[in-house]
Amino acid sequence: NTIISTTNLVVNQTETSLQIPSNEHAIRPQSSRFVNNPITQYLSKPIGASRRKIIDQQVLKMIVKEYYPFSIVEDREFVKLLNLLNPGYTLPSRKTLSKSLLPIMYNEIHDKVKQDIKDQAKYVSITTDSWTSIKNENYIAVTCHFINNECELKSYLLSCFKNSESHSSENFKNDLLAVIKKWGLENNIAACTTDNAYNIVNASISETRDKVRGIVGHFKRSPQAAEKLQAMQEQLGLTPPLMLIQDVVTRWNST
Repeated sequence: NTIISTTNLVVNQTETSLQIPSNEHAIRPQSSRFVNNPITQYLSKPIGASRRKIIDQQVLKMIVKEYYPFSIVEDREFVKLLNLLNPGYTLPSRKTLSKSLLPIMYNEIHDKVKQDIKDQAKYVSITTDSWTSIKNENYIAVTCHFINNECELKSYLLSCFKNSESHSSENFKNDLLAVIKKWGLENNIAACTTDNAYNIVNASISETRDKVRGIVGHFKRSPQAAEKLQAMQEQLGLTPPLMLIQDVVTRWNST
């Protein structure tokens, strides 16, 4: 009897625990409330400052590398395209591109190129080119070339500027030296190649010609120096000894 009573107690307790309430909604969890917001609501929100900076830089790179005018940021179809891609992005103005973003990019690339030349080029060669635009404005471009550590030919445009002064050899020399000094290449120039314009050729040899004139003048003014020069030639077996001559404008073969 004791065993039966205990069994009945367990069964009764189990049945009591499994009873389902009459109000079945009382045990149902409350349904989640969903808000059907359109996706455009999230896309149209302003983007973050870091993301905006990345897109601004890419737009500027496109303009610079593909030679687009700054006015493309005002082109209706281009504006529509970017608005479709990201309605939260607003294109920078032409003034912001040219006066703010472009100088920053220039300085960054300038420092990067300068460091690259310093790390990988012991010597560089320089090429120059000049031309006149349809507006009759003269421009000069200076490019450096070198072989890097991976034996690859590298070329960097160092400067391209409008030359408002006369096309004299002196002006060209000063402009070229200014570019070389700006890039810290005073002691790294192996060769300089230009076109055959007279003023450029004259500028390229003017410094060397002036030095040679000074050397010749020294031996012309000093008999002792002239005797030492002759004795040195005799020691080297140069007979008869050669005489130095000074260049004369009226004698084309003296230079």
